[in-house]
Amino acid sequence: MKSNVRYPALMAVVFLILCVTATSAEPLYDQYLNTPKETLKQETTQMSEALRKTFSEGSIERSQQRIDFADYYANFKKMVLYGAKLANYADYEENLAFARDKELFKSLPSSDASKPAGSLDQKAFVKDKYEQMKVNVSEEIDTYQDLITISLNACEIMTANDLSGFSGTKENQDTIRRYLDESEAYQVFSQRYERMEKNWPNLADRISRQITFWEAPGRLPDDPIIDPTLTGAIL
Repeated sequence: MKSNVRYPALMAVVFLILCVTATSAEPLYDQYLNTPKETLKQETTQMSEALRKTFSEGSIERSQQRIDFADYYANFKKMVLYGAKLANYADYEENLAFARDKELFKSLPSSDASKPAGSLDQKAFVKDKYEQMKVNVSEEIDTYQDLITISLNACEIMTANDLSGFSGTKENQDTIRRYLDESEAYQVFSQRYERMEKNWPNLADRISRQITFWEAPGRLPDDPIIDPTLTGAIL
């Protein structure tokens, strides 16, 4: 009698061991069928909470704010960096003329085509070098102006149409202000700003307005068009 009782119990234990061992290889559908209803209910509740948290309006809004700010911040830093580099060329015509008059181009490497030959005297050689350098510098200036304009356009559009409200968050404001306080690139730009303002006043003014947008507690007359505090109502 005792052996008959022990046999089913032993078989049950063996069956459980086999089930546990085979769990990793068990098809997902079979796992679902073999999972207790209470466990399934608990897992479903946890999954629902996670989905609500991930796709809630607030979560989506914060995610969009992070995306927008990352885009803006990248363009903001480029704007400052390229602005400082452009300002460095403010007196390039005067400097090149000085170099030409003092014949400082004589020490520059020259190609075979630019080497003086026959009746080509030293003055002609220096003048040729001057014209060559002037063209090269002019092209660099045009490139920096284009790069600044691209970044400025992006920044102005984003602050004027801030649908996600990224400019109204304290975290983003602190990030920009910390950059203005600690960034070496911005310090260089500040030192060269007057030179840039003298030669490229429009670009200098546009950059200044973007910086003021974050420095001042209020907003400029035309920035932004949409108040970030109303974003929640719009969305």
